[in-house]
Amino acid sequence: MKNIIVLALFLFVLHSADAQVLRQEKFNLFRKNTGYGKLNAKPEKKADDGLTVPLVLSWPLNPMLVVEDGKPYFAVSKEISLLFPTFIYFDDKPLIAALGGEYSYVARNGRNSHIRGYFDLLYVLETSDFAALLLGAGGGYFTDTKKSGLFPQVSFSVIMPVAESIGFQGYLRARNTFMFKKEDRNVFDLSGGLGLTFFLGW
Repeated sequence: MKNIIVLALFLFVLHSADAQVLRQEKFNLFRKNTGYGKLNAKPEKKADDGLTVPLVLSWPLNPMLVVEDGKPYFAVSKEISLLFPTFIYFDDKPLIAALGGEYSYVARNGRNSHIRGYFDLLYVLETSDFAALLLGAGGGYFTDTKKSGLFPQVSFSVIMPVAESIGFQGYLRARNTFMFKKEDRNVFDLSGGLGLTFFLGW
C-alpha cells in the first residue's frame, strides 16, 4: 500500500511537470515578474556543443557518508533531476520544484545499492546571469532492495547552466531515512557533489 501511495505521488508530480511545455529560448530560471535576477545568458553555438551532455553524464561519482546502525560507511552516488516552476510562494517569492533520482554504491559487504527518488521545493537565495544559489527541503522514497523507507532532506545548491535546458547542480545535502519496518535500522547520509539538472517550463 505504501508503495502505491509513493507511486501515485510520483505520477501526480510528473503529470504536473509534463503539463508545462519545454520552451527554453534562454536560461530564464525565474519569471520576469518575480523580482529575481535571471539566468539569461544563452550560450553561443560552438563546435563542441555536442560534447556537453556526454561530459555531464560522465562526471565522476559524488562522495557520500552513510551512517547505519551507528557505523559510518563511504559511498559514491550519481543523480539526475528536473526543475520546474511552481505557483507556491514563500516570502513573496515563487518556489522551484525539483524531481530527482539517485543511485548510490555503499562500500561494505552486502546491501551495496541505495536507490532514491525525491521531490524538493527550492527557495532562491541569490541569482546572477550565470548561477543561482538555492536552499531546498523535501523528501522521498528509499530502497536498498531488502528494506525501504521514507526520508526528509535539506540541501544547499548552486545551479549553473551549461547548455540550453541543461545545467550542473553543485550541492550539499543531509537526510535521514526512516524505515517502514521497526526492526530495520534508520539510515543517515551526508553528501555533496555535482548532479545533472534539466529545466522544464521556463
